[in-house]
Amino acid sequence: MHPFLERTFVFLLMILGFLPQAFAQTVELAEGYYRIVSRRNNFPICVKNQRLGYLSEHSGSGSEHGDDLSSYWKVTRVNGAYWIVNVGEQLPIQPLDRLNETFIVGTMPAHYYIKKASGSGSADYWVVSTTENFQGKTLWHNGNSGLVQNWEDANSEANHWKFVSLTAEEKKSVAQFETSWPKLEKNLLQLEKLREGGLYRVKNASNRYWTVDQSSHALKTTTEVSNTDFSTLWLVERSGDGFAIRNAGTSRFVPQAEAKKNVTTSTGSTRLWVNFFKTTPDFFNISANKEAAVGTCLEETNGNALVGGNAQTFTTKTNAETNKVDTTFQPNTAAEWQFVAVNDVSEEDVKAAIRQNSNGVYEPVEGKYYIVRNVAYPDRVLTTLPASDNVVRGAVRNEREMGQVWQLEKKRRKMGYSECG
Repeated sequence: MHPFLERTFVFLLMILGFLPQAFAQTVELAEGYYRIVSRRNNFPICVKNQRLGYLSEHSGSGSEHGDDLSSYWKVTRVNGAYWIVNVGEQLPIQPLDRLNETFIVGTMPAHYYIKKASGSGSADYWVVSTTENFQGKTLWHNGNSGLVQNWEDANSEANHWKFVSLTAEEKKSVAQFETSWPKLEKNLLQLEKLREGGLYRVKNASNRYWTVDQSSHALKTTTEVSNTDFSTLWLVERSGDGFAIRNAGTSRFVPQAEAKKNVTTSTGSTRLWVNFFKTTPDFFNISANKEAAVGTCLEETNGNALVGGNAQTFTTKTNAETNKVDTTFQPNTAAEWQFVAVNDVSEEDVKAAIRQNSNGVYEPVEGKYYIVRNVAYPDRVLTTLPASDNVVRGAVRNEREMGQVWQLEKKRRKMGYSECG
């Protein structure tokens, strides 16, 4: 063969060998409705008690095909990544921040990256990760425990998943969910924005805003707001898969509500959930109970105080034909709230006010002794107790414990401070 033709032939073989691999890396999973099947045991995953597991584990069926909506998933792209939403629960899969944990569904969608699996026999499978580089223990994993957890190794068959499109007949069962999806997506995106943190006013449909009584610290509502009244401003931040809500004027937190009892802000942070499943459009229930259980929602009374209340009210009526009592539930508008982003006060203004009203040190002096107090949990301070394990942790302040006292030492090269216990 002529040398030029030989070189051309070899070059073409190299290109043809490279194309399948390059193609596999660029193929994207299409949006749609799927059943998600594990390569390891050929079982689809479903949701039970909001946890991800295998259909066979929960129903006793060894079939690859389930007829339960809990095994149907909507896969959709949002802001450059995928959300994976369970049709039966109407909730997305949440991210994990620890190892060997079971994935659950909730109102905090994980941002997933999905790519074609590689290796022998993997043509129909995909790898799912919460990181774009698919590194570390961030992958969906079938550990043969009956649950879906997170682990590493994109080449492991235990981490390969087949996305099986629903048939035309099966898609009929998700039609109602698809109709409600725009509202669900809007609410989830609103919560995602809240998790970024920021300064908000919280109001109801009557334009009454949350505030606090300066002496009793009780929560109440008012119609008066201004850029000088920080008692109507609230710092909202993520707390796990929920939120912490702190008053900008007092730096105290919204606590757990108890049925019919007045709600008083506290010095310690409480995780709150912001829910929309039982509300009128564009409003939220706020509760320290994930399910917004009876008596746990923040509700306004006729006297404008906030107490523990219910997400819904109900009416009863006797059915004339059956002589049975029919109960009808409807949203409780007194327990519905909106978060309004603040644009007439800056967070720097709030920080300055908090510093002015606190006894904290904001210009530390080298060589002096300090107590280091946690901002989110003011009752806890930094300590080395017990000193034997060389671990620094938080603990309740003990006036006699010297392991909670720290001396600041300036680090000359970085112009910062280090702490010496």
